[in-house]
Amino acid sequence: GRAMALAALDVAYDADVVAATTAEITSFKDRSKKAGDALTDAKKKLDEKRAALKSADEGKAEAQKVLDEINAQVSAIPADKPDEALIKKQSEAKTKLEALAKSRTEAAEAIKPVESTAKDAEAEVIKVNQLLANAEKSAAGAKATQATATQTLKKATDDLTAANKTFADAGKILPTFLLS
Repeated sequence: GRAMALAALDVAYDADVVAATTAEITSFKDRSKKAGDALTDAKKKLDEKRAALKSADEGKAEAQKVLDEINAQVSAIPADKPDEALIKKQSEAKTKLEALAKSRTEAAEAIKPVESTAKDAEAEVIKVNQLLANAEKSAAGAKATQATATQTLKKATDDLTAANKTFADAGKILPTFLLS
């Protein structure tokens, strides 16, 4: 009876452990999906920021090329005969280049926090997947322990049933034995 009671307690405890690890796995799977979605989103934003930087680099390079061509034209004109229209064009090209250089700097700065977010999201995915793997391992162990405890309970129940039958049989034989 005592072995059976202990086995029953083990089975109940193991059932609780299995339920807890199963809940933990469900939670980690949800967290893993969210981390994966965050990583995908961060990578998409990072690609967008990198595309904006590339576009800013190309725009700046083009503006520099235009300014260089105008500068060459300005330097070819004699100093005593300035071309006002060309000098105005040169001033506008410098202003445009400065604006594009500023945009390029802003685009480069905008990448940094997004890169950081992507790196954090990637680290979270790795961490959560490791936690999930550990929880799945714990669940497998708990299920194996539960199966062993269930077998122990079944054996204790079978042993008790057999002992009761033996006792009952002995009870039937004893009066006959005593009377003979």
